Amino acid sequence: MFQQIENELLHVFENYRNVPNVEIEARLGWKKDRYFSANINKDYYKLISQQLESSNVWDKTIHNVVAEINYGDIRKSKPLNSKPFIIKKTTIYKKDITICDSPYDLRISVSTEVPICNNIELKPDAITCERSKIRKSFIYKMWSYDLTQVKFDEKYMYDDEEDDIQFQFEIEFLPDTNEPTPYLAKSLTAKILDLTNVPEIKST
Repeated sequence: MFQQIENELLHVFENYRNVPNVEIEARLGWKKDRYFSANINKDYYKLISQQLESSNVWDKTIHNVVAEINYGDIRKSKPLNSKPFIIKKTTIYKKDITICDSPYDLRISVSTEVPICNNIELKPDAITCERSKIRKSFIYKMWSYDLTQVKFDEKYMYDDEEDDIQFQFEIEFLPDTNEPTPYLAKSLTAKILDLTNVPEIKST
């Protein structure tokens, strides 16, 4: 399992780390046939939060509250304490991996987030999703450990989707680094396995 994840990350970093405006992330969740759920639920969210809060290695931590509106692949974000901004987000690669003997599975994804000028016309009838996010990020070197509570506007949810409040976790690569690609793959693999090597939480 370790080698499978490392090989996949090596492929990702070799091919995409230098793409302009790239976002490379490893997200925990559950594979469900061809569907991947990023909602790890509140109990696992708390467990990861406790693991991160108990460490003192962080370069910094960041709290953020943001409202987001999607117009297809165009996203307008309104952070609580800064100016709104607009991006075009395009997924260019993703891979789902089942992690044996762990309550989690893994999605490795690569996207581009290209800034767009704020005076673009965005029509209300083009909205595909609205949500608000409360996020705490733990920054260590070239990695951001992101714990996020996401509340979706129910009118943009499909009937088979889960609760309107979801609990998510990902590790995002911060590309401003000169570390060699093999090191990045090994480092992120070790971080993923540290977090996924936990017992399953039994429902009560």
